[in-house]
Amino acid sequence: MQHVLLLLASFLMTVFTAQAQTLPAYHAEEIQKDGGIQDFTWYNQDTIFMITNSTLWRWNLTQNSLKKLALPHHDLRNIKSQNDMAYIVSLHGLITLNWDTLQVSFKKLPTWKELKLFTIFEQSIYLVLDNLFIEKDLSAGDIKFRKIPYLNPKDFISTDHDTFYFARNNQILSSPLSNSMSAPKAIFRSKHDLRGVFSTKNNLLTFTDHTVLILDKKGKLLRSIPVEGEHALINLEIRDESHSYLFDDGLLNIFIPHEKQSITTKLDTPQIEIVKVTNGKFAYTQNGLIKVVYFNHE
Repeated sequence: MQHVLLLLASFLMTVFTAQAQTLPAYHAEEIQKDGGIQDFTWYNQDTIFMITNSTLWRWNLTQNSLKKLALPHHDLRNIKSQNDMAYIVSLHGLITLNWDTLQVSFKKLPTWKELKLFTIFEQSIYLVLDNLFIEKDLSAGDIKFRKIPYLNPKDFISTDHDTFYFARNNQILSSPLSNSMSAPKAIFRSKHDLRGVFSTKNNLLTFTDHTVLILDKKGKLLRSIPVEGEHALINLEIRDESHSYLFDDGLLNIFIPHEKQSITTKLDTPQIEIVKVTNGKFAYTQNGLIKVVYFNHE
């Protein structure tokens, strides 16, 4: 982590030649008619799962071919994948789909306005819809519902196997996962408002417009890294294989931990919706469509 932040602070540029891949035109038109891409996830290095309002799409990048599956539910909003399974949150429930067998199951959920957390941790799915915490056991199929009465609408939230972490105004708060009724305790205070929180194996990451902060799990500040330049940091995505830092002017910094390599590029527009990175490529959505960019180091 130290390497990425040092590179982030100084904006060292790794030069790469980029090749972009877009959807075939006839599929792009069909996707737009179904409300555009709501969310997507990397299924593997060569395949992307995407959802529109009522359809799951599988894009094989090598063949540049798409397969689609119309689902019996609509208002699809977010998607995750693990192994051969796709997990989709709609405004009405949780859809589980095995792409190989096309077996679909559906669990009705309470009506919600904001999805604050959607993550797969080991053999469980964790969801926070408004102030409702939902835990689904993927092996047994059991599902539990618990209220989080202290959750504020503007809170950012993350979790590990036993703790909730909240970024609220200029504070990081924590609360036991086993007792969602327990009021959270402040473990860190910043001079400026925080824009998110991420739990990794050993640390917490949070950020302001112009600073990335690394904490231990008890809230002790380990490192504060200023972001140089006029742009503001607006989003982070933390994955095992990559960390990406997106700025308000379209600058995207990608750190690849196993290569200890940082790549910086400028997207053609700052008005992007979702950016997700995998090894050797990243994808982003704009105006309901998706583009994949491949980077080859020089």
